[in-house]
Amino acid sequence: MKSGSPGKILLVEDEALISMTETLFLRSKGYKVTPVSTGDKALKYIRENDDIDLVLMDIELGKGISGAETAEQILAIKNLPIVFLTSYNEQGIVEQVNSITRYGYIAKNAGDSILLSTIEMALELFDANKRVKESEEMFRTLTEVSPGAIMIHQDDFWVYSNPAGEAISGYSCEELYKMRFWEFVAPEFQDLVRGRGNDNAFTELYEFRIIPKNGGEKWVALKGRRIDYRDKTARMITVMDITDRKLAEFELKKNQNRLENALKRAEELAYRAEAANVAKSRFLANMSHEIRTPMNGVIGMLDLLLKTELSEEQRGFIDIARKSGDSLLNIINDILDISKIEAKHFTLNKLAFDLESVITNVVLLLKPKADEKKISLNYLIERNVPAQLKGDPDRLKQVILNLVDNGIKFTDTGRVLIRVSLKVQYEESISLLFSITDTGKGIPAGRSGEIFSPFTQIDEGFNRGYGGTGLGLTICRKIVYMMGGDISFESNYGKGSTFWFTALFGIESARYMADKENRSFILNKKTNSETLKFLVVEDNRINRVVTGAMLKKLGHTYDETENGYECIEKLKSNDYDMILMDCQMPELDGFETTRIIRSGNFGITNPDVIIVALTAHAMEGDRERCIDAGMNDYMSKPVKSSDISSVVEKWLSSRENAHVVC
Repeated sequence: MKSGSPGKILLVEDEALISMTETLFLRSKGYKVTPVSTGDKALKYIRENDDIDLVLMDIELGKGISGAETAEQILAIKNLPIVFLTSYNEQGIVEQVNSITRYGYIAKNAGDSILLSTIEMALELFDANKRVKESEEMFRTLTEVSPGAIMIHQDDFWVYSNPAGEAISGYSCEELYKMRFWEFVAPEFQDLVRGRGNDNAFTELYEFRIIPKNGGEKWVALKGRRIDYRDKTARMITVMDITDRKLAEFELKKNQNRLENALKRAEELAYRAEAANVAKSRFLANMSHEIRTPMNGVIGMLDLLLKTELSEEQRGFIDIARKSGDSLLNIINDILDISKIEAKHFTLNKLAFDLESVITNVVLLLKPKADEKKISLNYLIERNVPAQLKGDPDRLKQVILNLVDNGIKFTDTGRVLIRVSLKVQYEESISLLFSITDTGKGIPAGRSGEIFSPFTQIDEGFNRGYGGTGLGLTICRKIVYMMGGDISFESNYGKGSTFWFTALFGIESARYMADKENRSFILNKKTNSETLKFLVVEDNRINRVVTGAMLKKLGHTYDETENGYECIEKLKSNDYDMILMDCQMPELDGFETTRIIRSGNFGITNPDVIIVALTAHAMEGDRERCIDAGMNDYMSKPVKSSDISSVVEKWLSSRENAHVVC
């Protein structure tokens, strides 16, 4: 029936008067009515026409087949709403009507309004049923092609499942419809599923394990909603197979547990390694202190002996002993540096410094060695290189010193040249190229790849005559990398080598080497000629003697004490220009003694006196500890006369800067 149209009715009535009366009435209400008098005619019309919306059927037809039988045959041909007309209202008639149609009957004498309302309700009910059927057919079509399982249970039993539901459970629909909805759920989850299937949590997604008909197990995720299904409340659920994901989660959990256990093991090993590293650091610090203390006496005494009247033979012996002491000290320094690098305690400072001063200091230190071998040692700084930089001058000096020292060591004739040039100019920083060229023996081509490896000598037969730990270049490479640069070399075996490295620095000022008035350097600087008064605080008697002798040679006077308490007593009644303070002493060490002096208490006359650490401590952080305690500077044993002279010149040439922290 078209929307808004009253529809077309087939009236089957054998009494002509009733047929005419009802036809006229229904037509007056807008219906199209086709009257027929027998069941056969009704069936013929139904077969030939497809536009009937409702059949109004007399249940007792006088001729031919009865109305009830005609209705059954019509329904076999086409699904139509059929309303019976009857002159009787007996129970048997009601049962007969209800067995054929769900649209009821009308008594022939019920009146026009009853007839009209019954027809309208029948048509509406038929349309509603048709829509329901269409919805059910669409639902089945959609669910049957759905890859996810869609299932419905009602009164605890399954009443519908699409093919995916059969596949996931392993049961056919016929088997499922005989089962309660929790039966193939794993036993440990049955109470959960049964409870959720009957409460408000039914709509929330949750996961559980099922046991399919074919055995094994699967993990599923379920979410549901309430619906009306076949006129009764039901629960429709969607079920997703998440077995692969769950197995992956379980495997991931296992791996996480393994990883957590591995991390715990790694943390335990790291803790042990850290403890071992701390123990190693303490051992190295103690060994450094214990070795440097007697070495201070040995090298100091040898240094003093070389300044006395000696025969050539004696001077030769002492010179050999002195060089051996210096070599031993270099070995100690290399081992300490490499241990600090390995422990990641090796840091760089960021200070303003004069580049040429660093280079000239290297030349001043190594020129005597070069002069002894009768080779020239020179440097060249290109004019476009900034004069004032910001970085770590001590580490830069260490790298250059090591490379120049190697150049001198392996060069018998010719020269060693230090050259500094601009590589890249940035807005606030600069990359410089340092090269050290020698005319020595060079490096064999087959062994050049090992040159920066720790504890490696390139050629045992070639290098053993020159000594060394094989750590110097390794340390240089580590420092250069920390300075943002790179290091390498070029060598022509038998003719010489050029070691080069780059480093990144901040630019302290816009002054360049071309702007410097005087680029020459003096090899024999004069020390301050003023006679100064020192206090030597040292618990080791030999070191007190050595230090005192050096001070006398430099033209100074001194007092000595062997511990911190005696030092404080001396300062109550004496005014000294400088204190050389040992750090590790019994009773009251140098750190605490310095703090007491700086406090200005206990009657000390000059709490601002210059205090320089004179100590065998040389590990990372020792210098900082000295400065933090209030000392002005730091000298590591063994100490030479030139070291003391440099400190005197640094701190006493300008008295107003005496208490500036270096």
